[in-house]
Amino acid sequence: ATNYPNSENAEPALYDASLYYQKGKDWQNAIRINNQYIAKYPNEPYSIDLFFNNAKLYLKLNNLAKANQIYEQFAKKYPNDPRTVTAFYERGKYYYDNGMYDKAKKELNMALARSEQLKKAGGDYNAFVAAEAVNLLADILHKEFLAIELKQPPSNIKANLAKMKKLMGQLIDTYRKVISYASPRSFEATYDIAKIYEEFADKFISQEIDPNLDEDKKFVARKTINDQGYALYDKAVDQYKMVVDKIPVLAQKLGIDLNAPRDTAAVQDTSALAVSRVAAVDSTRDLAIKWHEKAKTKISELLFKEAELTAQNVYKAIAIKSPYKKPIETLVYKYQVLQKVALPAIQKTINAHLRNLQESKALGLSNKYVEESKRQILLISNVLGEQYQNLAFFSLDRYKNEIKKLEDLIEQKYGTVNADGEDYFVVDNNASQLIDLSKELSLASIKSYENSLDLANNNNIVNDLIKTTKNDLVRLAIEITDKMAVLADSAKARSAYYQARFDSTQNYNYDDAAGFFENYFVMLNGHSREVLDAAYDAKKRYNIRNIWVNKLIYKLLQLDPLKYASEVEKEKLVIQSDSTWVYSTTYYPEQWNKVDFNDSSWAHPQVMVSYQNQFEELGVNPDAIWPPLSGVQNSANDTTAFQDSTLQSDSLNTMANTSQPDTLVFFRKTFYVNGKPVKGVIYITADEDFRIYLNGEYLLDDEKNDYSVLDTLDFSTFDIYLKKGKNVIAVDVEDRDMTRGGLKVYGYLEILPEDILKKAEEMAHPKKIIVPPSILRTINVLNKDRISFKGEMR
Repeated sequence: ATNYPNSENAEPALYDASLYYQKGKDWQNAIRINNQYIAKYPNEPYSIDLFFNNAKLYLKLNNLAKANQIYEQFAKKYPNDPRTVTAFYERGKYYYDNGMYDKAKKELNMALARSEQLKKAGGDYNAFVAAEAVNLLADILHKEFLAIELKQPPSNIKANLAKMKKLMGQLIDTYRKVISYASPRSFEATYDIAKIYEEFADKFISQEIDPNLDEDKKFVARKTINDQGYALYDKAVDQYKMVVDKIPVLAQKLGIDLNAPRDTAAVQDTSALAVSRVAAVDSTRDLAIKWHEKAKTKISELLFKEAELTAQNVYKAIAIKSPYKKPIETLVYKYQVLQKVALPAIQKTINAHLRNLQESKALGLSNKYVEESKRQILLISNVLGEQYQNLAFFSLDRYKNEIKKLEDLIEQKYGTVNADGEDYFVVDNNASQLIDLSKELSLASIKSYENSLDLANNNNIVNDLIKTTKNDLVRLAIEITDKMAVLADSAKARSAYYQARFDSTQNYNYDDAAGFFENYFVMLNGHSREVLDAAYDAKKRYNIRNIWVNKLIYKLLQLDPLKYASEVEKEKLVIQSDSTWVYSTTYYPEQWNKVDFNDSSWAHPQVMVSYQNQFEELGVNPDAIWPPLSGVQNSANDTTAFQDSTLQSDSLNTMANTSQPDTLVFFRKTFYVNGKPVKGVIYITADEDFRIYLNGEYLLDDEKNDYSVLDTLDFSTFDIYLKKGKNVIAVDVEDRDMTRGGLKVYGYLEILPEDILKKAEEMAHPKKIIVPPSILRTINVLNKDRISFKGEMR
């Protein structure tokens, strides 16, 4: 514009310079360019725009006097120009930005009054700026709304709630007025109506609770607030749903199609000399999309927040302390709290999270709140299982305390009572009840974890917590029955001890004690089996596979090795052709395929390029292996190798007389078996003829000599040749046409772990038991008066 003042590009270039100075927030230079433009192009319509814009720029420079001077000049010169509305708005925004809200409201209301005058006169009433003015007035009200705090005493909370509700009504009316102008701000205002419902709920649940209340009353007060807050958030969710419905309608009124594909910006031809005037991009459609998507996300967020509110009730409920000291009363109290307080809150929380999943699915949403709801469904569902588990261990711990009390009373005179007024019969009853409760609570815990897995299955939830839940379910069964087993062994020993004491003293206290402890032993063993069986049923129902399952089967094997051996988690040993095999082209009669043959001098084969996967249907692709060209051993000097009568294949004998020796290759692969193989298969093919051996035993000769066809060896064909420890697969391959396709093998074994087998073997073949004399004496006393069975043994 300076260097070429007479060019047709000078005017738009100067205009663009002003715009870019403003984009760079260089207000002083923007004013300078505006004045230069107005002086040079007074008759251009843009001169009026830039003159008016200078007032806004002076406000940016905090020069209110200069800005007002321009606004007054403009109002006098253009009294009916809709930008007179803007003049009042800009002054109001200036005051607003500087925290002078009373002055801001005065200017903004004058802008609205001016807009109404223009509207009545039938002119352009500057609806866009009028909407901005109303929105700024709403922002001032909103600040007042957010400043309110719901603090004690109750009278203050009540008064401030009333004030909030009044402001909430005013805000909603103000936002509706913004919407009535049908400007781009309408989309945000529609969203803000829903947001004010959400913020009211936020304020409500954050209200202060009387610090002087005891813990129980605090819990009730917080629960009441949370329940009411839940309903308030539900209203906000309904409002956001209305936003999702209304924004497309508003967009249609403004001629915006939200479903239309976005325009792609045209590539500017930089070879043209003409300077284009910079135009502001119309972002109304983007605004509509922005607030529409935010409203959708808010639905997920608030439904998640509702669930979190009820989850607070769950965690507060399980933290309630028992007012009782006796263990059974404490257990009953805690169980009732879980059933009557925690469980309804858990169900309500889960339902809120499920609703989030359902609503989000209907809206096509996928966000952090949806994914976290999936996690929280399992987390909150597992709370009950965890609490039942804790109570089950608590029950066994308190059982040990009762045993100490029982043993003290046994040593006293018959009928003696302790400080709680309990004789040993009452204490025995307490101990028995605690054992029973430990079982019932353990079973309840397992059932609760099963409910979590059902929730996941029924709602297509797949995440890491499913594995955690399965682990916790089986782990509980293992750990609680481990403890039961220790207590059962102790009870058995104490029963024998007291029986021996009775035999030597004839003190019937000891006779009673022996019976008590024998009963505990039977109960603990029986309950342990019930818990393990329940976990085992869950393992089958939910296909649980983890380290805890192996321990579960191990414990069940102790009880019934024949029934559960088939259910042991087996190790899988894969054997396939690769470069770890070894080969030789030298034949070693009656030796090379044996386990103890020394193959340390044999070489490793090369992995060949194979364009065919004969194993595709099995979902595997083992390497094709063959000696490298540069490393093939030449056995031509050893012609006796091919004349040995022990080589059984006719093809090999023929090869010895007519073919080159490097067409016959011998392969070996060593593997180790630790445990008992119970299942397996071997698939093999080679170019072109092969024979396969296991531990020196011949298994199969390739009859078809077809590289594209797999030969299969079922487990029953080779299982008798498998050994514990070292095993060797050996294959000789004859490549008659020397196409070097190679050898391809894939096989696997399923193996029962050695430690489980060892225990099962011990159970199947009991060792001789050495019984202490005192226990033998007890057994003799118990058996001396029994009537022997005279009938036929069956």
